[in-house]
Formats: sequence, C-alpha cells, structure tokens
Amino acid sequence: MRKMRKYQDYLIETLQDPEEATAYLQVTLEEYMADNTEAFLLALRTVAEAQGGLSELARRTRLSAESLSDPIEQWQS
Repeated sequence: MRKMRKYQDYLIETLQDPEEATAYLQVTLEEYMADNTEAFLLALRTVAEAQGGLSELARRTRLSAESLSDPIEQWQS
C-alpha cells in the first residue's frame, strides 16, 4: 500500500519554487481582500517556512524574526 504524505509537507515542498509561492500568495491576497485575514496570515507563514523559515525571511528583509512572527502568533491565540 502506498503511504500518503501530509498535505502540509507537499505544500512546503511545492512552495520552495518562487513562482509557485508567488501564485499561492496572489490567491491568498485575494482572500485577504475578501476579508479572510486568517487565510492570508496562514499562507504567509507557510510560504515563509517553505522559503527557509522566519529567520531567513527576517534576514532577507532586514527585520527581526520576532517582529515577523508576532502578528502570526497574535492571530493564533
């Protein structure tokens, strides 16, 4: 029997491709504009994870990892 992998694992692998990540964020931005902030924040977190994590995103944007993770953590609580 073929073992199925988790959707999240598949998504992380797919979003390592910058073009796929861009398309994914465009769709979630549309959701955000339709007042679905939760979907947008989740997508941002997933893309950040796929692209090397929040610490890598912080390095690239010259922001602190804490300032990037605070909005996501506040939403989840």
